[in-house]
Amino acid sequence: HRDLHSFPTRRSSDLLKRRFVHDAKACDAVLEDANGPLASFSSRIEFAYLLGLIGPDARRELHLVRRIRNDFAHDYKPLDFSAEGIANRCRELRAHTLVPDERPRANFTRSVMGLLAAVHGSMLYAKHAEPEEDILSKFSQTEIEAAGEKTKALADELMKMLGLRDQNDDKQN
Repeated sequence: HRDLHSFPTRRSSDLLKRRFVHDAKACDAVLEDANGPLASFSSRIEFAYLLGLIGPDARRELHLVRRIRNDFAHDYKPLDFSAEGIANRCRELRAHTLVPDERPRANFTRSVMGLLAAVHGSMLYAKHAEPEEDILSKFSQTEIEAAGEKTKALADELMKMLGLRDQNDDKQN
């Protein structure tokens, strides 16, 4: 079941990379690092949905595929598609199958192919985001210094209001 393990995470990674700012190093840090925020298939599904790259049906069905994949990957005993939990999840896969099949494995395969088509379709239209210009580069050094002074004054006032700084501290400085 090696292909079952790699398909979803690889395709979800490709889809997200198409939307992200074009920066391979940053993408790898987020997607490929085992501790990265989008390292899991589940988080990639949610993020793709939140970015509008997939719809609610694809989201639901990708989570079903993820659960089926996890059943195979993490169960200590031999499993096949006729196992009750897996067969039930396979029967729930309907939105991306033009001709559902009552045989769990066949329905799973058809659904995954439909989901793959949906993901590839999204990839055709996904465009890289453009990085925003850093906000501070829009201001002169004088404006930055003035904003810094205002921020310091506000912080000092807040510290006084909270009783974390005494009025006499100002006279000693």
